Amino acid sequence: MARPVKLNSIVENILKDTESKYPDNAHKIWDIWAEAVGHDLATRCSPLALSNGKLTVAVESPIWLQQLSLFSAILIENINRLLDGGYVKKVVFKQADIRPPALQEKQLPEGWEDAPLASEEIKYIEDASRGLKDEELSKAIKKLIAQALRRARFEERQG
Repeated sequence: MARPVKLNSIVENILKDTESKYPDNAHKIWDIWAEAVGHDLATRCSPLALSNGKLTVAVESPIWLQQLSLFSAILIENINRLLDGGYVKKVVFKQADIRPPALQEKQLPEGWEDAPLASEEIKYIEDASRGLKDEELSKAIKKLIAQALRRARFEERQG
């Protein structure tokens, strides 16, 4: 009789095989999701599928679905930057029950999250979030954009 095998080892082997067969980074979207959208938003939405440039994202509520759709261009930009390619062309949001992903942080210098923003960056954040009536959503979107701007600055310096 065959010995039981742990499910995580099977999944790990499948992922390793996928990486060797598909050298591009598109399949890594699940690994970079929390980093791409920010930890706050990652608890409210999760990628479901990526096919032919169309990313389908599960969102926990209709309010978040509507508001996130307004920021799809920013999400596409962040995802493609982290994947080093133009894999995502369009984002489609669907309401669904989601589980928060395992939030993992890339190694960045200590204090990167507190780095001051330039006045034009602050203006960009304010302009991008203007018109959002939901205070919680506005705060999360501002934090997402600020995090993306800070991260991009540090990544430019590193390489």
